Amino acid sequence: MKWLLAATLILPAFAADRRKPTQEGLVYGEADGQTLTMDYYAPAGAGPHPIAIVIHGGGYQRGDSKSGSEAYCADFLAPAGYAVFSVNYRLAPKYPYPYMVYDIQRSIRYLRHNARTWDADPGKIALVGGSAGGFLSNMAGLLGSPGNQQSSVPTTRTITGGDRPSNTWPTARPCKPVA
Repeated sequence: MKWLLAATLILPAFAADRRKPTQEGLVYGEADGQTLTMDYYAPAGAGPHPIAIVIHGGGYQRGDSKSGSEAYCADFLAPAGYAVFSVNYRLAPKYPYPYMVYDIQRSIRYLRHNARTWDADPGKIALVGGSAGGFLSNMAGLLGSPGNQQSSVPTTRTITGGDRPSNTWPTARPCKPVA
């Protein structure tokens, strides 16, 4: 019983130390009438800073940019000099796969286009996620997105990966055998 009382008194103190976003509810787009938002955690030190996009888990059906693991990641990444952005995406079952991948790609385009606003480097973007967020980070990286060059919206024209669309990367060369 004493440990329960001690835990009740001590655990809230640890929760209070959790990093708070520097900016909350930043709008990075709209899809099907739903506003897509993210939270920003400012980095330590002088920039330009690499960008870490944190993608929440939750089985694609729940969770948000403030779920426990997102603030926890920011606790380590922001002090290490990363501009951390924790994104929200459309959830299933109303929006089934691949809608959430499209939202992550949209967040990448938005941040690549607006990186200088936060003294961030648009050429250095890492995706971080656990569970469903890990899958979405992989799919956004694997699928890439060339953007829509005909669009009047600058962030829609921006590609999501590298300096050219993912389907134009050179083919891999075989490795030399190790003797």
